[in-house]
Order: sequence, then C-alpha cells, then structure tokens
Amino acid sequence: MGDGSLVKTFGPRGTVHLLPNRELPLWTGALGAVPPATNGVGADARLTPEQTDEVVAAIAAALADAELTVEDLNTAVAARTGGWATDPVVPAFGGMWPRWRQAIHLAAHRGVLCFGRNRGRNVTDTNPQRWLPGFRPAPAADARRPGPALPVRIRSSHAAAVRAMAVRTTPMGDRAVRVPRR
Repeated sequence: MGDGSLVKTFGPRGTVHLLPNRELPLWTGALGAVPPATNGVGADARLTPEQTDEVVAAIAAALADAELTVEDLNTAVAARTGGWATDPVVPAFGGMWPRWRQAIHLAAHRGVLCFGRNRGRNVTDTNPQRWLPGFRPAPAADARRPGPALPVRIRSSHAAAVRAMAVRTTPMGDRAVRVPRR
C-alpha cells in the first residue's frame, strides 16, 4: 500500500487483512492449500469446483495488468466465462451478488488478487504480481509449517521472552481450576 510495504487481501472466511508484503507468499501458500469450505448458498447458486477454477482464472487474467472496481471486474469475468458467472444469485446485504463473487476470496488465497488503490470512493482489485515482481505463493509444504507455539520453540526466535512465556503457558495437566464469578 502507499509505500509498497503492506498489502491488503482476503483471509480466512473472506475477512480482510493487512499484512507485510514479504508475508504474502506464505499467506497465499497456506490459504491456497486449504480446501474451500462449502458456503451457505443453495446448490443451484453454488459454484462447482470447475466453475470456481474458471472464475479464478478469469479474475487472474483480468487483473494481470489492471486495477479494476468490482463493477469492472464483473464485466471482465462475464467476458471470459459467460453469463452464468454474473447471474445475480448470491444473497448479500439486502440484494443479490453475481455468482462469481463466491470465488473472490479464493482468488486472493490462490495469489491472483489483492486490493488495489482506491479510485475515489471505490475499491479496486489487482494482481499482486503487479506490485511484487516475481511474487508466487509459497509451496504448501513450506506455508503449512507450524510456527513457534510452545515455549521450547519460541526459545530459538524470542529468547528474551521465554521465561515470561513459560510462566504463562505452564501446562495444568488434569487439574481443574474453579474460576470465581464476578
């Protein structure tokens, strides 16, 4: 963003996240390796896996050299996939979104979409490769490596905090502790 050090993209469940651009390869590698969850859209409106792949490819092609608003992206996806993708079948915010919008966060997870610069009050999307030359999602095996979660693992990267963490993360075993109500 602004100075090129941050990128805004979609995370789990379609939430929006702002992160350092150096972390985007791991982020997309990990999220892209997770099988897509079934959404709450009815079967007649849901994208098939093949349609999802087609929509993601259309998004990637449309954003390869552009920053597009969602309206512009809708037109570009329709031109590359056909009318089925733009059928307004997804209930959203008191209206209906086009079918392809179910895959927008998956396009981000697969590394072909991130937020672009605002155009007035409109948000745009673009391909992260436009801002991060050579960008590629990390291989799933690298991205899914567990991070430091236990004091013994933290020790190697955060030695100063180990004693404080050990105190806060001492296992309780089978002991139960009653927490008084306030």
